[in-house]
Amino acid sequence: PTWLPEGLEIACILEREDPRDALFSNDGDSLAALPSGALVGTASLRRQAQVLALRPDLRVVPLRGNVDTRLRKLAEGQVAATLLAVAGLRRLGRRGMSFDSWLYHYQLGDFIDLARACPDTLMVLDHFSVPLGVGTFAGQHERIFPRWQRQMDALAECANVFLKLGGLAMPDNGFGWHQGSRPPTSDEFLDAQGHWYRHALERFGAERCMFESNFPVDRVSVSFAVYFNAMKKLVAGASEAEKDALFHGTAARVYRLDLKAIPQKR
Repeated sequence: PTWLPEGLEIACILEREDPRDALFSNDGDSLAALPSGALVGTASLRRQAQVLALRPDLRVVPLRGNVDTRLRKLAEGQVAATLLAVAGLRRLGRRGMSFDSWLYHYQLGDFIDLARACPDTLMVLDHFSVPLGVGTFAGQHERIFPRWQRQMDALAECANVFLKLGGLAMPDNGFGWHQGSRPPTSDEFLDAQGHWYRHALERFGAERCMFESNFPVDRVSVSFAVYFNAMKKLVAGASEAEKDALFHGTAARVYRLDLKAIPQKR
């Protein structure tokens, strides 16, 4: 309360959780860097007031949904920036839960900041942070890859982060296989994408990586059998323990799966 009635006392104040908000933006690495007139999406009246107090030249619009929904709307360009509560993501870790993030390659820096701010929350980065190859990013993989490498090196220092390796055969990735006269072979698949996989594995290790199928989404470009064969070829020289981790062990551990309870086909 803003005033205390007679006879009422505040005997104690609980220790406060991290009060910070994390800014996610496509147009700058801080609120000050956003261009004048940029749209900031948040449904919080407090955040709206704080943003406009600091930057009255910005425009604030309601943005609702869970974390992934808001990040997707940001990636689609519906807003230039949004804010997430650091405390909420930290609480996931305290409850033994994990956080999966699906984002685009140019948002990877924001994800690194978030992982550092929530070191006790297990986080999973999906699809290599979706390196885009369409629109303004068409034909830009060679330019994107070096920066992505450096950012993945930095992300690997966050012990709470794990990787899902896969999902690079979506049309957004720009390889164009969904428009070809035939799908790629497993060797062609690795020739085009193997360096993304190898760098991730080199930096994170098998114990922090898991292969993903990303089906049915990737089916427009490649069959599951081709993808599975490509992954087997990719790690042909790995130890049995590393293969075990990549094909099911890491996923079972991260998502707390009781594989013994799953009926086995014979």
